[in-house]
Amino acid sequence: MSRASPLDRTLCLSRVGRERRPANERDLQIEIDKQGFVSFDGTCVSLLSQIALFSSVRQLIGVHGAAFADIV
Repeated sequence: MSRASPLDRTLCLSRVGRERRPANERDLQIEIDKQGFVSFDGTCVSLLSQIALFSSVRQLIGVHGAAFADIV
């Protein structure tokens, strides 16, 4: 099995388990998984690690919020 290039990765920033999350995020996650996105919770990931990860993905999606602050 060939491994996908890091630039072929697609991430979905997750808010599952947070107080301010969409009521249907779990349903959305099921659909997003079907599209090949990998869920990512950056809560315990350092800023530098997030920057490195975000710069190496092809697509990054998610619900609006502070999770996107480190992509600017």
